[in-house]
This record gives sequence, structure tokens and C-alpha cells, in this order.
Amino acid sequence: YSCNACEQLFSTHQNLRQHRLTVHSDERGFSCMFCDKRFKRRKDINDHIRRVHEKKRDPQACPYCDKVISSKCGLTVHMRTHTGEKPYKCERCPASFAQSSRTALVFHMRTHTGEKPYECGICHSKFAQPSQLKVHTRSHTGEKPYICEDCGACFADKGKLTGHKRTHTGERLFKCDVCGKHFATNEYLKCHKRCHMGAKPYKCEVCGKMFGLRASLAQHSNVHAGERLFKCDVCGKHFATNEYLKCHKRCHMGAKPYKCEVCGKMFGLRASLAQHSNVHAETRPYFCEQCGKTFTQQGALRRHQRIHTGEKPYKCRACERTFTDMSTLRRH
Repeated sequence: YSCNACEQLFSTHQNLRQHRLTVHSDERGFSCMFCDKRFKRRKDINDHIRRVHEKKRDPQACPYCDKVISSKCGLTVHMRTHTGEKPYKCERCPASFAQSSRTALVFHMRTHTGEKPYECGICHSKFAQPSQLKVHTRSHTGEKPYICEDCGACFADKGKLTGHKRTHTGERLFKCDVCGKHFATNEYLKCHKRCHMGAKPYKCEVCGKMFGLRASLAQHSNVHAGERLFKCDVCGKHFATNEYLKCHKRCHMGAKPYKCEVCGKMFGLRASLAQHSNVHAETRPYFCEQCGKTFTQQGALRRHQRIHTGEKPYKCRACERTFTDMSTLRRH
């Protein structure tokens, strides 16, 4: 397929259309992806496509990618992924959305209203979206269905896996508009921006201490009594999550089902095997967003981050002195 404007060749008609749309439409107007006609207004080109070209097409087919949509309304929404149109505006901030109030906009509005209608049946935490509740529930069940193909690390949230993969590729798409630093995920960027603003929006309901990260608050919460809900039926020890309990139980059973293919060493956890594999690969996939220091293990990164947050989650029951890690508490 050859472009009539520049004679560039393409393997598919769809690629040719996309090329015409992106390359041969400039500030002066819009170029038809089916022919070489140009128009000053988007409305004119849309009318032209409907009048001239859509007669030859399936009435429910997208003119941009040929995908056939089951309904006219669905086709209208789908086409916005190509045009970038977002007609549904938030009345409280500049945010806009491609879909109607039943979906993205209504979820967004809850960031302003504070409404959280979805409640966890285990710990009674509340969430604005059902997807958030689903991810949260995995913190109780220990389910981590998203696995990194490069290192074997597991995640409860698909977005976290996407961000983690960038630690292997080095890709950092999100730029801070204050200092210009780049980050692998938008979440990392938002956390970083709090360094500039000094914001600490997460408050401990027990002692009132404030934190810049939700994860820091969650770790801090383990300091207070009653937070370790999962009990070992062998020795009676309590743990903050079901995943920690399952890991601990392997100490009693002596089970080590995961084997390193390089040296043959056995491990009780898939994550431990993945961390061990970094010894052979000489990789350090975990990096600190604050100072750039890298680590071979996620646990080492978490301990290091407490230098920046000032968090000391391990408390001596005798004198109430707090420490950044368990080994220091034991020595104390």
C-alpha cells in the first residue's frame, strides 16, 4: 500500500491510514485517511467520511482501525480512542473523559466527594471503585496473579507489574515538571512530587503521624497492637498478612519447592528464588526513587527507604523504643 502524498509503502491498509492521519494532517487542517482531500474543520472531515467512504463499509466499523463495534453508541465511544475527544467534563477540576457518567467520570467524582461505596468484608476498608476493592482483597488472600516474565516477581495489581517491568527496560516515561526527573510509573512521579510540596496526606488513626506514601502508612500501622490478624496454628505467632503467614509456615514444614536452575539451591518462596537469581544475573532491579540507589532485593529497598521517610516500624515492648528493622530491634 502506497501513500499518494509521499509514496511511502506500508504492509497493511490500516498502517497506511494511520500514517495519513498522523503525518499528513497539519495545523492548517485535517487530511482524510481514505483519500487526499483536506478540510479546515474536524466536523467537515467527519461529514466527508460518512458521506463518501462509509457507504462502502460496515455501518458499525471504525473508520480508523476497521474494528466492528456491536452498537452505534459503542462505536462513538470507541472512535474517541483515535480522535482524543473527551466530551464529559468534571465540574470541579479540568479533568475530562471519553465515556459517560456511568463509568470513568463517576469514579473520578468520588475523588472530590470522598464517596467510597465498596467495602472489604475482611477489614472493612472502603474504596471508590470495585477494581480497587478487588486488588485490596488480594492483600488478605495473598493472591498475586501478575508475574514478571523477566525475574519471576509477582504482583496483585497489573499496573504495578507494568511499572516493575520498566525497572528491567530502564524506561521512564513520567517527567516531573518541577525538577525534570523521570520515573517509571505515574505513581512514582506523584510520590516524588510530594518532596517538592512537603505533602503528607496519609494519617495514622492511632497516633496521628503523617506519611507521604500510603505504603509507608501501612507499614507503620503494624507498630500498633491488633494489626496482625493472621495466626500460625503451630506456634501461635501472628502476622500482618496471610502471605507472611504462609511464608512463615514453611519454617515448620521445611518445604522448599523452588529450585535455582543455575546452582541448584532450593527456596521456600518463588520471590526468594527470583531475588537469588539476581546474584547470577548481576542485576539490581529495585531502585530508590529518592536518591537513585539500586538493590538486588525488594526488602533491602524497603529498609533503605526508611532513611528517607524516618519510619521506624519495629517497637520494643519493654521500653517502647523504635527501630528501622527487626535485626536492630533484636540486638537491642
